[in-house]
Amino acid sequence: MEPKKLLKRLILPFRFLVSFGILIYLIKILDWQHLASLVPQFRLQYIWIAPILLLLGFYCLAIRWCLILPYFGVSLSTTESFIYYLVGNFYNILMPGAIGGDVIRIGICAVKQKKPVTKIATTVFLERVFGLLIVLLIGTVALLSLSDDWHQKLGEPLTLSFLLFCVGILGSAIASWLLLRVIPLESLKSRLQNVPILSVLLNLFQLIQQIPLLILLTALFFNFLSQAFDIIASYFLAKTMLIELPLLVFFVVIPIVYLSTALPISLGGLGVREGVLAFLLAKLGIANSDAVSFSLLLYLNRVLISLIGGIIQFSWHLPVKKLK
Repeated sequence: MEPKKLLKRLILPFRFLVSFGILIYLIKILDWQHLASLVPQFRLQYIWIAPILLLLGFYCLAIRWCLILPYFGVSLSTTESFIYYLVGNFYNILMPGAIGGDVIRIGICAVKQKKPVTKIATTVFLERVFGLLIVLLIGTVALLSLSDDWHQKLGEPLTLSFLLFCVGILGSAIASWLLLRVIPLESLKSRLQNVPILSVLLNLFQLIQQIPLLILLTALFFNFLSQAFDIIASYFLAKTMLIELPLLVFFVVIPIVYLSTALPISLGGLGVREGVLAFLLAKLGIANSDAVSFSLLLYLNRVLISLIGGIIQFSWHLPVKKLK
């Protein structure tokens, strides 16, 4: 068997091993006796806020998608977009990889709207770029706003590395945007036509240029709202478990967790997400067992919302176009 084919076959089992290996370890370090004594004390008045905020976050993402799609020849209502997001989230829970749900969403939209997959996929790629930039921006601003005490608890090497990474990516994105707006793209494309990745990125930038700046900023704003709802949902789930940390701390911790799940070493970040979150909360003075319990509760909240997408999918039998 060719090395490339062998590697592809090994990637999925490796991700399974990483995800479930980390989860088994986390479950083993849980203090079940302490957790059993803690459950009756849960403040259930907060637990219902989290799924509602998560749904609001998805609705904001649906609005963002509807703002971008018309400039690629696709007309989609906010309700349809919201439904496709919920179904995509259901598949995100089931499928390996962080973009499984995006693939499903693209396929459903391509069939229902009778539009080329490439156009819709381009809008989803733009969404991913917007999402990354907003996460980095939120993390940077929140980290700079934290007091020295919280910096010391997280550890100077960690906070400094995260800050440098965020500023570096954001600075590169802004510099690239400004540079490409003054350089003749056609001449640049002709020179870089032998470099496929750069050529694709230049084509993408040309497509972005056709979108009015106000629309782009509005899309970024709704992306910010979505991320903020998600982070605040985490804060209320923590309060449910009697974990008292300032909201600003979650605006630092959750972006770090998001970025860690981007590493393609597990199934959609499963295991890595819970492990990193438990590690960060433990550094902030939260008991290991409580930190692990909280990270699993956070995951269960996502599973709960994903079930809505599953019910929609199996009730309506939404068609999915296979992506090549």
